[in-house]
Amino acid sequence: IFFSIRSFFFFFQAEDGIRDPLWSRGLGDVYKRQGINAEYMGFLNILAMKSALKELVVDVYSDIACPWCYVGKKKFMMAKQTFLKEKPDCKINVNWHAYMIDPATKQLGEDYMAYNVRRWGGDGWTHSLKSAGKKVGATFANWKTWPNTFLAHCLILSASKQGKGDEVLEEVFRLCYEAGENVSDPSTLDNVATKFGLSGDWKSNEIKQAVKEDDRTGKEELDIQGVPYFIINNKEALEGAQDSSTFVKAFGKYLKQHLSLIHI
Repeated sequence: IFFSIRSFFFFFQAEDGIRDPLWSRGLGDVYKRQGINAEYMGFLNILAMKSALKELVVDVYSDIACPWCYVGKKKFMMAKQTFLKEKPDCKINVNWHAYMIDPATKQLGEDYMAYNVRRWGGDGWTHSLKSAGKKVGATFANWKTWPNTFLAHCLILSASKQGKGDEVLEEVFRLCYEAGENVSDPSTLDNVATKFGLSGDWKSNEIKQAVKEDDRTGKEELDIQGVPYFIINNKEALEGAQDSSTFVKAFGKYLKQHLSLIHI
């Protein structure tokens, strides 16, 4: 994205305004011979770039074993839908990244209450969580297991590569918190892969290594201390399960910054 913007200025910006990028490469004469107005072609190129700048990219670090990430995703997706309804010519591309809060969780997960007692002495902390979640459709109706999320992240990464990351992540959250399923179990995840028609080996060594690298990047390079963590256009981050209105405002802010780079 940033490379594209810099390239835009290199080809389009001049001291006296916007120039036709192809003219500077000697193609202006070709346009003339073909009866094409070079200034008009330059204008069309600018419009194309302006359209590209209406695309926002959001990188989200989250964990299935993070109930606030489930709530945060609900709020984020509501905000995305609201924003795109108001700005139908825009796009918001979402990249889901793995972040494992407790990779020491037993490989096949742990009993919900046993885990809570071991970590926090009980599950009293979930009362406010469930209250907040209920407002956005995260009811936590049947939460039985605290999962080890490594394989779930592998499945989600594989799904993302096939353009199905949003749907598969939502399904894994649903199974974990609403359907009482153990998403640490490979057979449960295999069923999800089949349901969404995923191809290839989602448990491959390549996918596993990529998940580990994603987790390392979030913790070591970005110094993320908690999730969900949303990075818009590789700039400022929003931490936690923010209200949908907060996301909508952030989308508008960065879209405005993008479009301010071009004046026609």
